[in-house]
Amino acid sequence: MALHYTPAMFKRILSCTLLACALLHGATTLQVGRDKPFATPCAAIAVSAPGDIIEIDADLYRRDVCVIRTNELTLRGVNGRAHLEAADASAQGKAIWVIKGNDVVVENIEFSGASVRDQNGAGIRAEGRNLTVRNCYFHDNQDGIL
Repeated sequence: MALHYTPAMFKRILSCTLLACALLHGATTLQVGRDKPFATPCAAIAVSAPGDIIEIDADLYRRDVCVIRTNELTLRGVNGRAHLEAADASAQGKAIWVIKGNDVVVENIEFSGASVRDQNGAGIRAEGRNLTVRNCYFHDNQDGIL
């Protein structure tokens, strides 16, 4: 017996499937700031899961450097631009953020002061695939994005 689906039935089935995937996925918004659950971006990054959004309050975050391994992550400055100042700290001797995850989006963040012994300290060291950077400001680093 063959099944026949009308366009309306197909739309309903597709909608239910997408909703079920979203619920199973459990993407979360993690908030960073002085009075938020996470004090620093790297603290939120450490517990992030694929599909999460990390909202970082506009503020200065000094020496908060880390490796990002989470795929499908969005890191976004909110209420202004979040400022990550390396102050001679680096993740893996490379950058403020070493992004190894795939399909990562970075928005509205300022990166400054990246300096390493090899003279190629970057705001972001992109080692994963499909990095998207929007409305970010890189200055006073040895390199912007590598």
